[in-house]
Amino acid sequence: MRRIFFHVDLDAFFASVEQTDNPALRGKPVIVGAAPGHRGVVSTCSYEARAFGLHSAMPISEAFRRCPQGVFLPVRMSRYSEVSKNIMRILSGFTPDIMQISIDEAMLDMTGTRRLWGEPEDAAALLKKKVLDETGLTISIGASANRYVAKIASGIRKPDGFLLVPEGGEGEFMRSLPLERLWGAGEKTRKILMDSGIGTIAQLQTVSLAILEGKFGKAGAAFLSAASRGEDPGIFSGEAKSQSMSAERTFEFDTTDREAV
Repeated sequence: MRRIFFHVDLDAFFASVEQTDNPALRGKPVIVGAAPGHRGVVSTCSYEARAFGLHSAMPISEAFRRCPQGVFLPVRMSRYSEVSKNIMRILSGFTPDIMQISIDEAMLDMTGTRRLWGEPEDAAALLKKKVLDETGLTISIGASANRYVAKIASGIRKPDGFLLVPEGGEGEFMRSLPLERLWGAGEKTRKILMDSGIGTIAQLQTVSLAILEGKFGKAGAAFLSAASRGEDPGIFSGEAKSQSMSAERTFEFDTTDREAV
């Protein structure tokens, strides 16, 4: 039986919920996070705001400088959690094997569901329609024979996208992507690779395991070698270790008070 996984990613989730709850915000640059004039960062911003170069984790002062006409809103975590639970319920109706990764993404094992929902393209279309009909929100789906490639594929055609990487084509798919798309390789890792003359995933695929071990150790080398070839490095295997959610607070002034932190 052919394996097939869906990675479902809710598009610009917090901002999209705000635009759905208040239709007057549709088409406007919406920034969810700290208020301008205060310390803090952007939690999420709409695609209209991203056109101005805004992105998650950007200091709110920089976001306001780039897009002063934006609609700046506070985080409403209880509302986002409510919507997230509803969407996870919808996803669970398509397969019992679902792993919620965060408040706005989940991994679905769709293996063996073809008799119910058809081919992956058909199942994805049904899933996207049901989420849109019941919540007014769009999702992007990446599909692949392994979880890792599905995760990367979901981000390629956002928003409201679908991309299926055919079984056996994982290596070619990864070869076509820039190094920044190598999920799990952070900025420091990418800098080491770039400084070593490895600027693309295609180049990384040609580097021997021994050379990578000299730079990143055995575990890091094994991950980079497998991930660059579209082989599942095991990041999403098993059950999610935590279903909890976190909250951030940026203090108005720097503090070393351990109790306050």
